[in-house]
Amino acid sequence: MTDNVNNPFTIRAIDLASDNDMRMLNALDEACDRELFGGVQPMTVHERRAALEPSAFADKHRWVAEVRDHKGRPALAGIAMVSMPTQEHLDTATVGLGVHPDWRGHGIGTALAARVQECLTENRRTKVTVYGAVPSGADPRDASLPWNKFARRLGVAARNTATMKTLALPVLPTLLDELAASVPEAGYRLETWINDVPEEHLAEFGVVLRQLELDEPVGGAEKHVQDMPVERVREILQRGRDMGFTSIHTVAFAPDDTMAAQSEIAFKTTPGTTMGYQENTLVMPVHRGHRLGTLVKVTNHRRLAEMAPHLKVLVTGNSDVNVHMNAINEKLGYRPAFTEVMYQS
Repeated sequence: MTDNVNNPFTIRAIDLASDNDMRMLNALDEACDRELFGGVQPMTVHERRAALEPSAFADKHRWVAEVRDHKGRPALAGIAMVSMPTQEHLDTATVGLGVHPDWRGHGIGTALAARVQECLTENRRTKVTVYGAVPSGADPRDASLPWNKFARRLGVAARNTATMKTLALPVLPTLLDELAASVPEAGYRLETWINDVPEEHLAEFGVVLRQLELDEPVGGAEKHVQDMPVERVREILQRGRDMGFTSIHTVAFAPDDTMAAQSEIAFKTTPGTTMGYQENTLVMPVHRGHRLGTLVKVTNHRRLAEMAPHLKVLVTGNSDVNVHMNAINEKLGYRPAFTEVMYQS
């Protein structure tokens, strides 16, 4: 399939057995990360393959657009992904798309959208969720934006917006001290786990992850909340390790030893890595009002400074209607990078 004779490309499935495919995917991912976040987190061939391995809880289909670079060598200019749950919500799917900044405007997104639509139709997935990036300052409603064009081709419409933010590192220790001092003493104790969750806490940790999905503000979007049995939690944690990520989990326990809050940061130590991710943060409903969200995040950021001095930027994102978490992130120094639009059918 080509867009014209001057810019040929081929749409094909990813070959998981091909080291060259893994290397080309890494190059594509790094180009997109530099544009969006101003940082990179390089992956090895093994780590990229681990990221693409099948899941026990979802069927995943992926296609790439292969081109030739200026030296005539094969390269990847785009990727589309469809993830379809196999345990629940069997009419839903989540779609992802990435096009290399140098190859936009050549019809690659259109061709990948056609392949995605075929897959959705074949699998009778009628409730589709897509996440797209809109440059900071642009109007997310602008019909000419590439992501809005892609959304129209898939028959989905904007339902919610989130602001993706970046934090320049390191954070001043005095700022973290100030934020920690603002949290009143309420009898909670903290534990920090590196790379894993203790076996005796896996089930409760799954309950917390599910609560995160239940509580996350998503504006006018429909939630498709997944169950989080121990087996799924183990798979999530193992996949992160296989992808080369180090995770920092800080958990707050209430006086009765139940899990009250948690926050996670994930980063890589691969040479050349400059960015990491502030992942999910949640305070369980009955424990809100004690500023536990601030406490677990400050603790994680302190530990990050000790473990990952090579990082220059931390990335996070929150729905624009999530007033409380946005306020915490602003105090930590996170600043807008771009708008993420959530589209649904």
